[in-house]
Amino acid sequence: MKQALELFNEKSYLKAEKIFLGLEQEAPLESLKYLFLISKSLGRSDTTKRFNAYFAALAADENQADALLELWDMNHLHLEMRNIYELLEHLWNAGRVEETTFEAKKAWTNVIERKLYAHPRKLFAFLKEKNPLMLFNYYSYLLYLVEVGDMEELEKVCEEALELIQNKWEKIKSPGGSRADSLEKLLGILSSAPENTSKAHALILKVKRLTRFECAKPINHRELIEYIIVFKDSPKDLAILMHGMVLQDKEPLKAILREVPAYREAISLLGPKYKKLIDAEQTYLKREPPEQDSREELGEFHSIKSYFTEDRVEEVKKLKTSESELEVLARIKAGDQDLLSPEKSEALVHSLVGVGFFNAALAIIEQADLGDKGFYIKCHALMELGRHHELSEYTRELLRKRLKDPAERVPFLHMLAVSQLQLGKKKDAQKVLIELLGIDPSYRNAQELMAIAKA
Repeated sequence: MKQALELFNEKSYLKAEKIFLGLEQEAPLESLKYLFLISKSLGRSDTTKRFNAYFAALAADENQADALLELWDMNHLHLEMRNIYELLEHLWNAGRVEETTFEAKKAWTNVIERKLYAHPRKLFAFLKEKNPLMLFNYYSYLLYLVEVGDMEELEKVCEEALELIQNKWEKIKSPGGSRADSLEKLLGILSSAPENTSKAHALILKVKRLTRFECAKPINHRELIEYIIVFKDSPKDLAILMHGMVLQDKEPLKAILREVPAYREAISLLGPKYKKLIDAEQTYLKREPPEQDSREELGEFHSIKSYFTEDRVEEVKKLKTSESELEVLARIKAGDQDLLSPEKSEALVHSLVGVGFFNAALAIIEQADLGDKGFYIKCHALMELGRHHELSEYTRELLRKRLKDPAERVPFLHMLAVSQLQLGKKKDAQKVLIELLGIDPSYRNAQELMAIAKA
């Protein structure tokens, strides 16, 4: 060993290599270390292979944890999957959480792109054990499950991801992003899966509903009725869905559920809050449906076709202030505390947006102090009403003064870009989209909007 080290220090690498090769059984750790360093010094093609061999030897010795991390810090070479698990384990144990997350994402990218399908289940379970709040771990595993068509496992894992997004969001330490963004990402993954089971279809429908609610987007009637039919045993969801629905829509939905034997028993288990939502006669929200309005998705503003065709212009014209909405506006102007009280105003704004009463929603936002919660809904309402000059000014002010976190800026940059395109300001739209794409290149239809802006 002494002779080999002397030759190595003298840079007689080939002579030293022969001796180290003969010492692999006697002194494996030292031999593997210097064999790797020799290959690295000579720039040989076997450098990565020898790096992995030395890395594995360090990982096998529990006393070499510091040496393993030091090796990794100095040599970010490609790791074999067997060593990736060891790296993640050591990084996690050393409290290097951000690096663990970064390397875990790299590992998943490698597994998915190279179709290393012997590893997804093990990698998912390994990371979940370390940190069950890593949403990207669920997304990546779901992508794999969609690819291989394992619908039973997909349904199970998706429910777990939904539980995190809905009930443990405050504990998730993700780098930016909102609950709405997470739901949309989940929906995007599920939408590529074959709906060959009733459970899969119900799951997609559930995520779609949650996404719309989180984004303050209305649910179209066909989709709503389908949801009620699929989830007949979920009266709590029914109560939330029907909150704020127009009266003529509410009664048919209640009739559907009355046909289900377990309906009355389930309703009896609800608290008074949800019973009130189902039974309340909210006549002030009643309005006549727009003539010949065949749109399936009111408020789906991120669809290019919905904003850049003559049909969209006609749809905006249909958003006239109805007689029922005027009644609501009059009550707001009169300071009706049933509408403006802090405990009711936020929920009511969502309900008004849900039935298309955008002017009334804006009036409440202006009078009630909704704080940050009102930013998105106000922008959405202005966009639906086609008030793009106001939308442009308001979003610019928010981006300049209030929204500093990149992830928070993304949806508002998107709406600003749409408003600029609507106003014919393509160059301004390009500038906005450059910032948006720099934060999230895959956000909604941003790439398509950029193509329109450059046309």
